Amino acid sequence: MHAAFNNNDSPAIAKILIDSGCNVAAKSNAGQTALDYAEANSNTKIAEYLRAVMKKAKETSKHYDTIDFRIQPAGTLEIPWADCNRVVILINEQEIKNIVREKEKEFFAACGLDVESAGCYHYLWPSSLYAYLQDAQLSCGKNKAPILCCTCDEVGCASVKVCVEYTKDSVIWKNFESCRKEWNWGLEYEFETEAYEEFMQRIKALSDC
Repeated sequence: MHAAFNNNDSPAIAKILIDSGCNVAAKSNAGQTALDYAEANSNTKIAEYLRAVMKKAKETSKHYDTIDFRIQPAGTLEIPWADCNRVVILINEQEIKNIVREKEKEFFAACGLDVESAGCYHYLWPSSLYAYLQDAQLSCGKNKAPILCCTCDEVGCASVKVCVEYTKDSVIWKNFESCRKEWNWGLEYEFETEAYEEFMQRIKALSDC
């Protein structure tokens, strides 16, 4: 059992507890545990120090985009040749297809094309999406990953592709591309590595089913 701190303990102890959290700004589990412990043992000085450090960490922390997905159940599209579950990618809680549609409407309008045809894509099934994203990662930026496919389900016919870049602390989706390479999408999303890896593992688990 840990001995309780007393009010004469150095704030350095609190700093060690905070630093052990590795990334307090994004995940304050270690800092919050230390704070709860300090408050439970009436260590007011350490509790105050912990609150101040955690507040500063949150204020100066880098903002990351969020990535998640939900499953579009098999049969929803009523396509006899590909009746399977689809991965609906969510970035910052928005469906990627909706984000793409709004950008393509701008491109289509500028080119005199029918804006109603913008964003006409299907989501990919788990095994394909996982394979494409893995290939993009292993290629170190040489290969782009399709994240949406044509309504005929052929990636080679039409698709939305993205470059996947791994940095020390994050994963970046950038250089979006669809039917015309010259279109400047101006989209870039940066995800925390741990959150992105969880996203990938969840898709992989569905691929293995």
